[in-house]
Amino acid sequence: MSRETPLDVLVLDELGAVTGYGDRSLTKGAQAVLPLILSQARALGGSVIGALQEPTKDVIPQRDLFSLRVCLRATSAGHVDMVLGEDMRRRGALADEIPNVPESAGIGFVVKQRSRTPVRVRAAYCDDSDIAELVRVAGWPVSELAAAGQR
Repeated sequence: MSRETPLDVLVLDELGAVTGYGDRSLTKGAQAVLPLILSQARALGGSVIGALQEPTKDVIPQRDLFSLRVCLRATSAGHVDMVLGEDMRRRGALADEIPNVPESAGIGFVVKQRSRTPVRVRAAYCDDSDIAELVRVAGWPVSELAAAGQR
């Protein structure tokens, strides 16, 4: 990864609105193209991040095409297995028991490839000052960031 060969990342926030319960003309098109994107992005040097609240098959039938799945706090025990795979809750991925308090933000579970054991993880929170410091340390000119953000 470099400036000459950047990592292309497609972020699909509220993926359920695009694939399951949004406008039918939009969801039909997304259902047709998403499997191709998910199966080919990695080979082309890209990544796809999909975030959704409702992990059922009728909302996201392509969920098995995501090579890495993370289950943060879930509202039901059934959602854990829907996200991580069969029996993952029984094996210790208790995402439905993560408290809904600020102190537990970012806690979740992941199952590594070629493993059937869930691992508890925690994502870091970066505020604007953290991101500004990262940009400063990385040496990326702020003017380039501003120009990229306006494209």
